Amino acid sequence: MKKDKKNLKEAFLEGLLEIVLTLVFFGIGALIVSAFGIELDSPSIDFDLIVLLGIIVLVAVFGLVCVLVQFLKKTVKGKQK
Repeated sequence: MKKDKKNLKEAFLEGLLEIVLTLVFFGIGALIVSAFGIELDSPSIDFDLIVLLGIIVLVAVFGLVCVLVQFLKKTVKGKQK
């Protein structure tokens, strides 16, 4: 019985986390789409497409920050020698 409660709790938290992340990515995607003047009510815009756009933008920004940090580390390390 205890194992069933643990599995149920883990499944509930996993589902809740997925819903929260989907809403966050949708918010980011909606901001990007609305910045270009496209209305969210448009039939050509799908919910999944906006979420995917939010994920792509977040990954791209994270990648750019990582590249910038690595570049700055090399620059500072080169100046110290």
